[in-house]
Amino acid sequence: MKRRLLIVLAVFFLPVACNFQGKEPHTEDMEKPLLPLLDGGVINYHDQQPFDSLFRLAGEKVILNDSLLEEISHISFKDNQVILHKNPRDRMEKFPVGDDEFIYLRDSSIIHATIDKDYFEEEKIHNLTMRPSQGTLLVDTSKNRMVFAYMYYHIIQIMDLKASTVKTIDFKDQNYRYRFAVVTDGPSPNTIYYSDAFAGENYFYLLYWGHSVSELFKNVWKGWQRTKNGEYTKTEHYQQHLPNIVEQYDWNGNPVCRYLLEGDPIRDRGRFVVDEKKQRFYILASECYHYDYDNDMSILRCRESLMAYQF
Repeated sequence: MKRRLLIVLAVFFLPVACNFQGKEPHTEDMEKPLLPLLDGGVINYHDQQPFDSLFRLAGEKVILNDSLLEEISHISFKDNQVILHKNPRDRMEKFPVGDDEFIYLRDSSIIHATIDKDYFEEEKIHNLTMRPSQGTLLVDTSKNRMVFAYMYYHIIQIMDLKASTVKTIDFKDQNYRYRFAVVTDGPSPNTIYYSDAFAGENYFYLLYWGHSVSELFKNVWKGWQRTKNGEYTKTEHYQQHLPNIVEQYDWNGNPVCRYLLEGDPIRDRGRFVVDEKKQRFYILASECYHYDYDNDMSILRCRESLMAYQF
């Protein structure tokens, strides 16, 4: 068996500094919200934010050994603990929905499969209409819900486990037949909207960027200076390169809260988890300090940090 678990962090008593803008956030114990029937159809916000306020949270680093941070590939949350993993995640993440039954994303389709050592059967239960169809799939069997957050479109879809009812939340009135190639650099790079997601017991949480990768590349060196020994240190002009914004929804896709996490962005999926009981966000952020061009190859130099935020 591959060794996937690297270390479990007991981070429940970590003090985290907060600085709120707007009204006071919801800080009492979260009660499990009642979940009415899911209504299908399209809700279009036409570039208008449905959230009342944006709360700004200043986090703190969880102190970890630098050599340990270099090995971490992703984080997860289980049994009220943050778990660090050093082996890469499986490309196809399977969500168990019964004995030997799974739901997973394959290309542009959500598949329901029955898999055991003697039997295999699969059924396509939903087709993602937008291309490219990269994004993050969440599944909660106890609520009969699936959520898909597109990476390159400002669109969320909430479904039951059979996808018989589909609710689409569209922030930009997208053309559902429009397709494009993924471009990360050049004059017209694609915007990354939802870079990661987390399924909580009471709510689901989406990590929103709203920027392109090239914007990160253009700003990585700002606020850094190189010392005589070749190391890079921050100056007083340093600012985070891109904001991480967490959007909180109930399992019917109704907006609840929005938070801006001060600090640096994540660069890969699987680096964002939520402790609903203690009301903390954790992200494995990338503090990017230099961008090298070498023989037409670009190298983004970053330091990883595990950050915690109280909400």
